[in-house]
Amino acid sequence: MRLTFDPADAAVAAAGAAGTDLASEPAPVALERLTGLQMAGEDPRQVLGAAMGVDPGSVDRVLRDRGDGRVASLLPEQRPDDELNSALEGLAELLGSLE
Repeated sequence: MRLTFDPADAAVAAAGAAGTDLASEPAPVALERLTGLQMAGEDPRQVLGAAMGVDPGSVDRVLRDRGDGRVASLLPEQRPDDELNSALEGLAELLGSLE
């Protein structure tokens, strides 16, 4: 169930989405239906992170920790972070030279 709050009217609207309905939807469509957030070609982790008040890199973990594994499973696979990989390789080289 998705709750939508309208502060201007002080109203709340509820909408349900059956799991069987979502199973036939492409992941981006199901993600928008479950969250009510419009991704519009944006990185879903950026959009969800902003909505949840967390860093986009933490979105998957926060969703799973709070029991929203279904939502997390709809996120696209994360791309490798080239800067992080480079830093880790440099660290490995440095640690290797200390042995």
